Amino acid sequence: MANRDSPVAKFAPSIRSIKVYEDGRIEYQGKSGSVIGATARIDSSGSKTMFRDRRRIVLRIDGPRVAIGARLPANALQLRRGAQEFAETVNELATRLTEPTPRAEPTPRAEPTPRAEPTPGPTTPSPPTSRPTPDLLEQLERLGRLRDSGVLTEDEFQVQKAALLRPTPEA
Repeated sequence: MANRDSPVAKFAPSIRSIKVYEDGRIEYQGKSGSVIGATARIDSSGSKTMFRDRRRIVLRIDGPRVAIGARLPANALQLRRGAQEFAETVNELATRLTEPTPRAEPTPRAEPTPRAEPTPGPTTPSPPTSRPTPDLLEQLERLGRLRDSGVLTEDEFQVQKAALLRPTPEA
């Protein structure tokens, strides 16, 4: 078991470092948040001309409980590779912590013996009548935006969408 105070990933784009812990905590510039439900990516913009370098490269980690934008030097290729590896680690951890944990099956109760009644012909199961909640719609829209922006692949999008739409057992 990993020590709670030792980060699973650490990245230092400047004097201050970004640390991510196994439980999903993330710390940067003396503040902390959570990577649960977050995504990490590298954003690039701008161009380099003979006289001006307007390139801007930023490591971004955005989610419901975290918003980090750490600027990287445009010409530091090794630092950019480290940032990409760090972003992949954050995304893997966020996905693992976001996935629902399997619930234990409840122990079946003894049902009373049913009375013999005439059985009707075969029936088709009716589709669930529950409508998606606004929260679910927001999560689906967010997944779509992440897919459209290239943060999620189509396969990752389908896996996350299926996890959201999976019916939960009723209590």
